[in-house]
Amino acid sequence: MCIPLLARGSQFSAQLCQTFADACEQCAQACEWTGMTECAEAGRRAAEACRQMAGTAT
Repeated sequence: MCIPLLARGSQFSAQLCQTFADACEQCAQACEWTGMTECAEAGRRAAEACRQMAGTAT
């Protein structure tokens, strides 16, 4: 969903990518809480990729 907005240079692309990053991070936390470490790692990698696309990588 972010890619078309990024490609068009939409003013909302960074905001949407950050929203996806937040959602991925929350999913990772839920996975970790239930002991699903592979799921948590995947969620954190996805969150980091979204943050990079948003330009807010840490």
